Amino acid sequence: MFARYASDEEVAKLVAAFGQVELAARTENLDVIHDVMHAKDRLYGILFQGAGNPILTQMVGILQRRVTQFRALTLAQPGRPVRSVEEITVVVDAIRRRDAESARAAATLHVHEAARTVLGAIGHVSAVSLHAQPVGAGPGDGGGARPV
Repeated sequence: MFARYASDEEVAKLVAAFGQVELAARTENLDVIHDVMHAKDRLYGILFQGAGNPILTQMVGILQRRVTQFRALTLAQPGRPVRSVEEITVVVDAIRRRDAESARAAATLHVHEAARTVLGAIGHVSAVSLHAQPVGAGPGDGGGARPV
């Protein structure tokens, strides 16, 4: 919707916000996850406002609050911030061309890649926590010590 309905000024704001996402993702510092999340929040805010649909903006706002933890987990995965920037670059380029179909397809791919990453991270965390049980603790025994 943004590619179709946003003004040239809104597209320029989106491009500038994307520049901040790119800068944050490519900066090697301890706050990279926080910085990228903050920059992406601004980017998405511009994107949804420019779509010109207040109901969509409200619904997405609710969703964004729910996915914040997943986004942090995703961005904590090695290489994900840079891959995310590469995916969003395709979205922004399509928007610049006002190619709504390509923007939709690229955004869908970005969401699928983020989901795949977070599911992999959750699976890894689960596997690590299973392997980290205390000696003598087994599934279903509450982790307590067994009588000898």
